[in-house]
Amino acid sequence: REAASAYSALEDSAGSMQQNALMIFAVISAALIISATSMGLFFAASISAPISWLIHASNKVGAGELQIDLPRERLGQKDEFSQLMQAFTRMANQLQEQRTTLLGVNQQLDERRRFTEAVLSGVSAGVVGLNAAGELTLANSSSKELLGFDLLDHRGEAFTTLVPEFADIMEQAR
Repeated sequence: REAASAYSALEDSAGSMQQNALMIFAVISAALIISATSMGLFFAASISAPISWLIHASNKVGAGELQIDLPRERLGQKDEFSQLMQAFTRMANQLQEQRTTLLGVNQQLDERRRFTEAVLSGVSAGVVGLNAAGELTLANSSSKELLGFDLLDHRGEAFTTLVPEFADIMEQAR
C-alpha cells in the first residue's frame, strides 16, 4: 500500500513535471524563434541597404545626376557590397568627367562652325563642305544663289545626287 501510494504520488507529480518541462520547452522555442527572426531581419537589412542604395543611385544616374557619393557608414568597409558601391561611384564620376569634356568639345565645335559660317557668308564664291563620303556638311549663301536652291536643306545627302553636274569633278577629286 505504501508503494502504491508513493507510486500514485509520483504519477501525479510526473504530470506537473511534464507540464513544467513543456512550458520550459515552449519558452525556449519562442526565444529561439524570436532571436532567429531578429537576426534574419538584421542580416536582411544589412544586405538590402546597399542594394537599395545602388537602385537609388542608378535611378539618379539614369535621370542625369552623375554626382554620386557613398554613404559614410560604408566608406571603411571592405565587403563585396562596399566594393560594388565604390566601383559604381567611380563609374558615375568618370561619366561626369566625360560629360563635362564632351560638353566642352561640343561648345568648341559649335563655335568653330559659327566662325566658318560667318567667314563663308562673306565669300562671294559658292562654297560647299563635304565629308569623306561626299555628303554635304555646309554651304554658304552664294551657293544657294548660284544653284537656285538651298543646299543646307539637304545636309547629309550625297552632293553628286543634289548637283549631278559635279559628278566628274568629284570623281577626279577622289
